[in-house]
Amino acid sequence: MKVYAYFLLLATLVCGFSSCIFEDSGDCPADYTVTFRFQYLLHSEVDPDTGGYSDKFPEQVEYIHLFVYDTRTGEWAASVEKSAAAMAGYQQIELTLPYGSYTAVAWGNCQEEDYLIQGTENLSSLQVSLTLIDSQNRVTSQELAELFHSRQTFTLSQAAATVLMPLVKNTNRVNVVLRNLPSSWQSTDVLDMRVTARNSEYDEQNHFASENSVVHLPQYILQEGEVIGRFGLLRLIPEDDYIRLTIGITDDYRQEKLEWKFELPLIPLIINSMGSLSEQFDAAEYLERYDEFTIILVLDTDADNQLILEEWDYIGQPQELG
Repeated sequence: MKVYAYFLLLATLVCGFSSCIFEDSGDCPADYTVTFRFQYLLHSEVDPDTGGYSDKFPEQVEYIHLFVYDTRTGEWAASVEKSAAAMAGYQQIELTLPYGSYTAVAWGNCQEEDYLIQGTENLSSLQVSLTLIDSQNRVTSQELAELFHSRQTFTLSQAAATVLMPLVKNTNRVNVVLRNLPSSWQSTDVLDMRVTARNSEYDEQNHFASENSVVHLPQYILQEGEVIGRFGLLRLIPEDDYIRLTIGITDDYRQEKLEWKFELPLIPLIINSMGSLSEQFDAAEYLERYDEFTIILVLDTDADNQLILEEWDYIGQPQELG
């Protein structure tokens, strides 16, 4: 009878413990500690000593917004904002949570002047969007703060746990260099460059959250014989066949109409500028690891204004709009 009573008591305890993990119960034990540790390894700088990728979190991440949700219901469970300085070099945030299954989403450097976090009450509505200078026309020209994202799902089933949060960078700089332009075109009064994209809003999985388009205008650098447009852009992925570069030339300084216009898909231009890096990375990893790209375009005025991608091939002629 003692053996039977012992096993009955053990079975009761095991059942009670399981129900605490997977069901709502007032008999659940106290909260336990979970440590979220952040790292940024998905970049292009190889450590010469180790031959691997060193952790760039201390250099590039200044602030973390962390949100934790119940994976089954999507309901908010906890959140915290913390600067990297307040982490005192440990690159981690500690929270107390009860037993259960959770989804953690983190955004790094999500500064209010550049980005807006919305829908924090539920996992399905969590979203980050670009803050636009001209929200009515959906135009922006600002230098963007470097934006990072991480997402992990985990089950807290012991008194303490550590969840590794690897970060991916969502921001890029694209330099478009135009060479061999007629001297009359080497002016921002005449030249118009812009990138049109649908990547200004992100859901909790870091997927594009809407099809709203946004126009990015560059910072111009005028040099002898060339014009450089420096664009601050958000996440670039190989599957994005919408994002495009437009180069326009107006017919006079009043910019009343465009005389010429090139409209080019941006992703193929970047990928075809990879050079020897195509032997090391596929297109997806290249776009993830690198965050600055330079596209050199040469105008061939002897061949009806053909535009040529340096070291590649003829890519097209402008549309005449006059």
